[in-house]
Amino acid sequence: MITFFSTIKQSIYDPAFYRDLPSKPFSFSIKYLLKLALLGAVFLCIFGSIKYIPIIRNVANTIGEQARETYPADLVIKVKDGQLTSNQQEPYFIKTPASMRSGWKDEKQYANLAVIDTQTPFSTDQFEKYDTLSWILKSDIVVSDGDLQTRIVSIKDMPDAIVDKEFIIEITGKIKRFVDKFVLFATPATMFIIGFLFVAVKLIYLVFAALLVWGLLAFMRHKMTYGTSFRIALHAMTLPLLGFGIIKLYSGWTQPFFVFSLILLVIVVLNQKTGDSTVVSVVSNDGASGHS
Repeated sequence: MITFFSTIKQSIYDPAFYRDLPSKPFSFSIKYLLKLALLGAVFLCIFGSIKYIPIIRNVANTIGEQARETYPADLVIKVKDGQLTSNQQEPYFIKTPASMRSGWKDEKQYANLAVIDTQTPFSTDQFEKYDTLSWILKSDIVVSDGDLQTRIVSIKDMPDAIVDKEFIIEITGKIKRFVDKFVLFATPATMFIIGFLFVAVKLIYLVFAALLVWGLLAFMRHKMTYGTSFRIALHAMTLPLLGFGIIKLYSGWTQPFFVFSLILLVIVVLNQKTGDSTVVSVVSNDGASGHS
């Protein structure tokens, strides 16, 4: 592990390391990339979980609280044989809470969260007049997707149930307990996979980056094979990969492609400008590997 962290440091800046890189087996660089991916996965697993677990729990708690506060205490909905009835005179309106409206911001502001009307046949005009996010019919629930688009959810196959305030409190409590336990496993696992893939997929980028390095070194009169340029690019991307990975985690900012590539090329240049002896060594080693 100490050797690996030493390689990270050398990949950021160590002209002697880049000078000797062509003499090392190709597997050395591939193993380094895999270890770097593993490091990124562990890092994102730890710090991503610290950041997102409280957020996910807070969202689940907020939704549960809004559901409990919004559902009327005197409303009882019964579902039997795939058909819905209520104990209230219809149409029955459930107003949209102010706290929920503020979260919609640029989206359409509905006056009603739901309207229960099991007697009136559905029509787009009536749906607009109700100014509601959802219309609960006898055997369907129509939900607005915005811009006059609607989605119909059938309740014909729904098991018999009685939905009242007590039911809402019970079900939201179960969801909260499930989320609290689930995120402790799911969030770290997801962060680990994302972190590993974030680094691993850079192999695709390296195919292009190697061409940039190859062209840059040719301009600097350093003759190298594409394979060696690929390995140089692989190690040179260490700093922008780790740096931008941390920035993205905490700010959400995705670096432009050219910025990542520019930093990579600067690192290549800094590690190549070491005098004639270094250039001769690199050319000699690369040439030897190219004829083996």
